[in-house]
Order: sequence, then C-alpha cells, then structure tokens
Amino acid sequence: MAVSSWSWARSTSTNAQLFFPVVDDSRYFSLYSSQTFQPKQFRFGLSINYGRNPVEVGVGGNRRLGLVDNLVMMDVHGSFGVLDWLQIGADIPVAAAVKTENISTGQAKTSAAMGDIRLSSKFRLLNIDKHSVGFSLLPYIDVPTGSGSKFVGNNSLAGGLSLIADFDIKQRVQIATNMGFYFRDRTTVQQGGVSFNTVVDDAFTYGLGLNWSIKEWVELAGEVTGSTRLGNFFGNEVETPLEVGGGLKFFPTPVQGLEINVGVKSGMTFGFGAPDFRIIAGVSYPTPRKVKLPVEPAPQPIAFVEKDKIVITRRVHFEFSKAVIRPVSFEILDAVVTVLNQSPSIKKIRVEGHTDFIGSDKANLRLSQQRAEAVMRYLIDKGIDRERLVAVGYGETRPIDPDKTDLARARNRRVEFTILE
Repeated sequence: MAVSSWSWARSTSTNAQLFFPVVDDSRYFSLYSSQTFQPKQFRFGLSINYGRNPVEVGVGGNRRLGLVDNLVMMDVHGSFGVLDWLQIGADIPVAAAVKTENISTGQAKTSAAMGDIRLSSKFRLLNIDKHSVGFSLLPYIDVPTGSGSKFVGNNSLAGGLSLIADFDIKQRVQIATNMGFYFRDRTTVQQGGVSFNTVVDDAFTYGLGLNWSIKEWVELAGEVTGSTRLGNFFGNEVETPLEVGGGLKFFPTPVQGLEINVGVKSGMTFGFGAPDFRIIAGVSYPTPRKVKLPVEPAPQPIAFVEKDKIVITRRVHFEFSKAVIRPVSFEILDAVVTVLNQSPSIKKIRVEGHTDFIGSDKANLRLSQQRAEAVMRYLIDKGIDRERLVAVGYGETRPIDPDKTDLARARNRRVEFTILE
C-alpha cells in the first residue's frame, strides 16, 4: 500500500460493483471467516453474479431512469497459504455485460469491461479450531484496472482493512462479523456531463453472516453486508448501500473439496451500488487441509524387566478355586518366556502365587502354591530350564491393596515373577 500516490487518469464516475466473492474457503459468499489456509494450500474458483438496477436516478425514492440496468460480473479468484497464519489472495473481476444508459442522449448500451483487481491478505490472530472463537485481519488493495465510466472501476488506487471475528457453535453453526474501513478518492457521481447529488468517499464497511451445516455435503449461508460514507455517517440513504441474502453451498462427495454455491441477495436501501436483487453462482476447488493425526502411543509390552521383577501388564487368570490356567492367559505367559529367552543373564526367578482373603488361610496358601507351580510347569513346557525357576505360594499374606472391595480383592489375586539371581 506504499504506492498510494499511484493513480490512473480520472473519469467521471466510480465503482458501483459492491459484490466481491471470498477468495478462500470462508463459509459465506462475500463475508470472510477467520481461518487461514495451511502453508502451500491453495484454492481457485469462478463466481458469477447478476445485479438488477444497481445504479438508478430518482427523486424521493421514485425511479426516473437507470444509469446501470443490468450488470453481469464474472470473478476469477484464488488464494494461497504462505504461513500457517498468513494467506494471500486475488480477485480478477470482469463485467461480462454491463448495460448503461446515457442520461444526455437517452441511449442504452451493453458492453464488457474489466473491473478493479483486488489483492488481499489475511492474518490470523486467533485460531477458531482451537478456541471456538477466531480473529483475523484482512487488508486489501483495489488496483484501478476497471472502467469508471461504466461504473465498474474506481479509476484510482483504493483499499481497505477488515477485522474478522467468528464463533463456532458445536461445529454445526458459525457466526461471523466483518467490520472495517474502505478508502478511495472522493468523487461525486457523474454521467454524461451531469453531476448527481451522490458522493462516493471513504466508507465504514460492515457485515454479519450465519452458516449452518445441514449435512456433510450442504450448508446454508446467510449474510448482511453494507457500508456508509464516513463523512456523512448513515446520514444519506443513497450513500448507505445495504444488501441482505443467502443461499446454499454444496460439497459433492465424489470430489473432496469441490464447492458449488448458489444464492440471492436484495438491496434494502436505495444506496449507490445496491441492486434490486442479485443472483450469485460459483464453483471453487481448494486443496484439502492436512489433518495432524494424534501420535499413536507405542504398544505397551505384555512383559518386561524392571529392577528385580519381570513385570506383566495383565493378570493371569485361573479357573475358579482351581490351579488351572485359563487359555486367555497363555499369551501373557508366552511373553514371560520371551523375556527369559532374551535375558540369559537372569539365572533364577521366583514364581509367586497370591490370593485374596476369602477362604481359610490354609486353603489360600495351598491354592496359591498350586497356581505358582502350574505357572512354573507352563514355562518349563515352553522350554525354560527348570533350574531357573522356583515356585512359592504366599496365600493372602502379601496383599498390595488393603481394602475389602471387589476391586482390591481382584488386585490381590495375582502372579508375580521376582528375579533372584
């Protein structure tokens, strides 16, 4: 924006094209969401909008003639992620058909013309994906490539800044506000040598949008957009254009990221540039976002050596009141076999059996010994040398949880492996 002194030859009028489509994957038609693209992520698209009677001459709200009766604009646009919090974008508008009427001769003419190219950037200040509230700044500049005599160009450099705030409600509904300022040369609207009592100057811009995700493949978007001249704040309806409307955004599932949108807006004031109605259609394709998946924790081994123990991460199960190992526990004991085979430095381990307090001390002691011996026989059958093993049952004498709850009892019924040498 340092080239603010750069300007083209002035003509007799200014830009009445108020609809600039979003150039990224914001969830509205001309209002921006706060989210920015990821680095190297990009989007390109084409939008078409038709405005009926965007510039009219009248007295007391009664139309006398239309300076611009029909305006068909095509916008080729795109954006690119530079950093995780910064993106740049461009919109190239072309008036495919603009029907203007010469107030002096009364003759109407339909022609084509370039519009002002808009270059923009977006700086994300707060990430809505993390906080459900997002903030961004959107500076932009309008390069005077359009035709002011056809009301599709400013004929001099212009630009502005918008503050974007949006809110996410349960990842289903989003609300966005855009507020800022638009700076351009002060111009009194003229045509055919006739000057009108309408001043185009620096303006305060505002907008409110609502997006409702109906299904994964369709969203409903509505928006209110308007502006008012700073020098006459909401003091003159002609200098306070306002549009209200909405439509649907479709995301065909076969092509990930493809967006098709259709909508309609209506001018709610007689403001310069606000049409009777506006029909909007567009198609765009952004490259998909890369989602950072959570790192899967490394699977915990079933058995491992820790200090003077071979620790098992699951309990060895036996048949009720018996020393018969259940098949579900074979995998645990096989893991102990693997540890012993991979650790020849372990010369001897003690297989310990423990029970809870239910039953007599003598019965529990006998059962714990039998279960320890059953585990030892399983290890021997799997190839572990008998000389490396000793089986001891401790019954209920060494509880690890003194409570009397079912959970405590389950913790106390266990098999442990203690390294002796």
